[in-house]
Amino acid sequence: MSPSPQLEHVLSQSNFEILESHKKLFRKNPYKIVFRLNFNAVSSRQIKDLLFLFTSSLGLQNKQTIRNLRGRPIESFPSNTKNLSKSGEEIVSIYGNAGIEDSDQNNDFCYSLATFFSEYSNQGEVIHSLKNKAFGVLTDFEQALSISKVCSWIPLRIDGFRFGAEHYEQFFLGSMLGAVPSVESRFYIEVDKLTAWVLIERNGSKDIFSSTVLKKLDTGLEETEIFKGLLATLRKQYGYNV
Repeated sequence: MSPSPQLEHVLSQSNFEILESHKKLFRKNPYKIVFRLNFNAVSSRQIKDLLFLFTSSLGLQNKQTIRNLRGRPIESFPSNTKNLSKSGEEIVSIYGNAGIEDSDQNNDFCYSLATFFSEYSNQGEVIHSLKNKAFGVLTDFEQALSISKVCSWIPLRIDGFRFGAEHYEQFFLGSMLGAVPSVESRFYIEVDKLTAWVLIERNGSKDIFSSTVLKKLDTGLEETEIFKGLLATLRKQYGYNV
């Protein structure tokens, strides 16, 4: 994605960069912001701790279903994305090497958690089931894996992860059609040892990603000493009320 020159801003410490940003008046004042955090070299341990803090605070560790959320659709990924499952919507993908930190052996792995539509509840909520998928050396352990196990297995060197979620809201379209769910907010993040790429997009006013997910990411980045003050930077430098 090539940023527009008038929208590209880099802080003096050169570790935060707005790639794209726009606001427009349309129904509920939607906005989109895409930014990148540049790091000094981050260790596998830091990535693993960030992943655990982030996903556990969102309650993804042991759930079998989620409500009014789905993962990131396949069509939103670039065509050259590695280890992308061809079914379901990816909510978490973790990749690395099943060896010691400095190992050069080809023991690559990828573990992902995807959502699949299940049903509508009596209250009109959209329910998705969660399913594991493993590639590489973890393929044979697919059914026994979970995010918490991948984060806790010491031999696994985690080089990065992807997280993507889209949030549904209900809109009442009259007595004939009733309430219809629609995806109104998106939050995607990709983290490796040098950068984090983040996209936030919303149409609706009830944006859980501004108030919940982004705050949890901010806490995780700070606790793992990867980046300090993400939300404060957004508010101070760019005026985003997130």
